[in-house]
Amino acid sequence: RRRRGIPAAQRQRFVGVSAQIRRVREQVEMASKCRAHVLIVGAPGSGRQHVATAIHAGGGEAEHPLIPVVCADLDELTFMEQMARFMQDPATTAATLLLHDIDRLSTHSQQFLHRMLIEQAGGCRILSTARAPFSPPNAEAPFHSELALLLSTAVIELPPLEERLPDLPLLAQALLEEINFDSKKQIGGFKDEALRQLIIYHWPEDVDELQQVVRHAHRHCQGPLIDVDDLPDSVRLGNEAAYRPRRARQDIDLTQLLIDVEVQCIERALRQAKGNKAGAARMLGLSRPRFYRRLLALKLIEEDSPDFQPD
Repeated sequence: RRRRGIPAAQRQRFVGVSAQIRRVREQVEMASKCRAHVLIVGAPGSGRQHVATAIHAGGGEAEHPLIPVVCADLDELTFMEQMARFMQDPATTAATLLLHDIDRLSTHSQQFLHRMLIEQAGGCRILSTARAPFSPPNAEAPFHSELALLLSTAVIELPPLEERLPDLPLLAQALLEEINFDSKKQIGGFKDEALRQLIIYHWPEDVDELQQVVRHAHRHCQGPLIDVDDLPDSVRLGNEAAYRPRRARQDIDLTQLLIDVEVQCIERALRQAKGNKAGAARMLGLSRPRFYRRLLALKLIEEDSPDFQPD
């Protein structure tokens, strides 16, 4: 029987052991086990579509289509026509509708969608994305309150990358491994100074920007590890221009911080898994070979140790 959970193709976006990302992983797995409507909240670039895709792919309805609609790109008439056509088609009953940026819908479109959902009760499942939780009724531009209740049976809030920096080294490595998988060029990881630049950067476009940065670095890297010169100018010059002066003023040894953060994450996962390395790797969202490579790199295990079983 197929195991439900976050599919491997989506897992790299949820790597880490911070409380925030652990909660997201748990919520995605729970949402994949039912057909409740789910609201996914997060800034652009935070991975909202990856969450929706993971919920759909990890659930029992994965064999049915996931149909995306970008609400911000449609005028009222086009949106209403598409929704009416979709809701009235018997073939779409088992489908999942993904409404991107539903908070960008006009008041009339919200009212129309609410009426359609009431009339078609028990129909398709809806996953929605929004930049912020639905506004309360007393707000200046409130979202349709009854529609908000219908669409947010479950709510998953994605934390900004800035708020889970302990996950960044593992996340960057996971994204690099994803690129390695599709490339003849194999890069082993990041030099300390390159990671230092990544961790002090402010990430205005969130995880999507990190993926672009890692892809750029992979393309320009000529050695076994990514160095500072391989990073795009936006990161290096952004840090040099002191976009985040408060971090520059802190008396922190960032090299040691990176090492300590990753070691703590791994040790915590090993404790929770009661020493089981395969279980710890799953908690971190890492494959077993990749997990053993990190253990070796951090000198947490020796290659000639009887516990070294990467395959």
